[in-house]
Amino acid sequence: MKNMVDNDSQSHLYQHYTVGAPMRRPCTPLGAAVSARAASAGRCANTREVRETSSGSANRSRRPVKNLYVAGVSAMLMDPQRTNTQTVAKRKRIWELVDLQCPIIGTCLTLGELRKIARQSDVEFPDNVSEFDIHSYFVSCCKEPSRIARLVTKKLDRKYAAKLRRYGSCKDDDAIRTLWVEDREHGDIPGPFWAVISHAHTSTRLRTEVFGEVHMLSHLVGSANRADIRRLSDLEAEQERLTHAMQRMKTVFADRVRALQGERNAMADQVDALKREMHFLSTRKEDAVPPENKTGETLQELEAEMLRRELDEAWRERNEVFKLLEAESRRLEYLESENRELAAENRVLEEEIARLLEKSYAKCPDGCAGKCPCPDLCGMCVLYVGGRTGLVPQYRALVESRGGTLIHHDGGMEEAPKRLESVLAQADAVVCPVDCVSHEACTIVKSYCKRALKPCFMMRTAGISSLAKTVSSLPEQSCPPNSHAVSIIGAQASSTTVQQS
Repeated sequence: MKNMVDNDSQSHLYQHYTVGAPMRRPCTPLGAAVSARAASAGRCANTREVRETSSGSANRSRRPVKNLYVAGVSAMLMDPQRTNTQTVAKRKRIWELVDLQCPIIGTCLTLGELRKIARQSDVEFPDNVSEFDIHSYFVSCCKEPSRIARLVTKKLDRKYAAKLRRYGSCKDDDAIRTLWVEDREHGDIPGPFWAVISHAHTSTRLRTEVFGEVHMLSHLVGSANRADIRRLSDLEAEQERLTHAMQRMKTVFADRVRALQGERNAMADQVDALKREMHFLSTRKEDAVPPENKTGETLQELEAEMLRRELDEAWRERNEVFKLLEAESRRLEYLESENRELAAENRVLEEEIARLLEKSYAKCPDGCAGKCPCPDLCGMCVLYVGGRTGLVPQYRALVESRGGTLIHHDGGMEEAPKRLESVLAQADAVVCPVDCVSHEACTIVKSYCKRALKPCFMMRTAGISSLAKTVSSLPEQSCPPNSHAVSIIGAQASSTTVQQS
């Protein structure tokens, strides 16, 4: 104990534990020695033991200071929290983060904040000092526990207190990295960077990883800033050019406005002259009218009468137009009602035709060999592109009753047009109603069938009757399947095909 506490240590203790001075960090060698002796004795060190231990090297003139320190050490040893063998982890201060002062100051503090800290430390910079010189000065000061380093650490802790609380609950690298990645993805770098770098549980590997990410981000930001500077320069040049052009246009417009104002003033003078002339002529006319005719209709009365007649004529024309509109509106309502009735009647007829066709095909014997009105499709696969979704079951029943199979594609309403070519490859013949299919699907069908030499029938409507007429001609055109090619033609009364040799 006497070897560990020398005169320099006592001088240091005198600085830290005089009456009225703030308590700072305890002297580590003496505290460790007293703790070791107290632990070896099996009890807490009291005032007498400490006084006896330090009596050999202590000066009598400093006995009051020694007694204060001994009391402080005794209180520290009696604290149950400090007797715990586990060391409480604390966050790193900026001077404890080796070679990281530069990215911390450059990323987490602004130039204005650095100047404010300098004023608090009574540091004055020349007027022509550069931003780099200020940055370098603070980086150099923060490599050791100086006043500026403590002020910088205090500023960082206050500025990013919320982030420090957010990261304070983390106990390992995985938890810290998870929060860092989340903040980085949201573009929040300065606060999380200080919280991660200064965290007590951040490993050297994680610090290096986070520093590398921030370092590369600074390069990206610098590159973006250079591009922004070039863009800003171009925009400033463009702004200057537009400003000059605007000034020229303002000059031209001002000249034009002055010219128009001159013309307006001249026209106003002409109007005043004409008014005076009209007044003069009116006065002369009244003077020229014989006294016996002055009781008749004056000029104003005649003009008013003419205006009343024109107004009456306009009202009559308006009433006639309204009558025509009402008549056309009633006619339109009648046509719409008739159209709805015809559509309903058409649906009923379509259902009746489908029912009759099913009944007719059901009566056909199995061995008719194509002699009856329902010739066999020989197992042909018919692709129906477009049409009405509600009639698809009737389409399928009609084709299957003729000995074929039907596959359907809605022509791009819900199914993708790209799937149409794969469906076309499965079909032996293609049927497409031009009134109920998209233009794109119709173009794909025509182009594919022309290349593949497949029969293609463009029907005028999507009704059952049109399909029945088309299906009746399929055995003649395509049995056996793919025995010959059929070219694509437009829609006629029902559907037609032209053979190619």
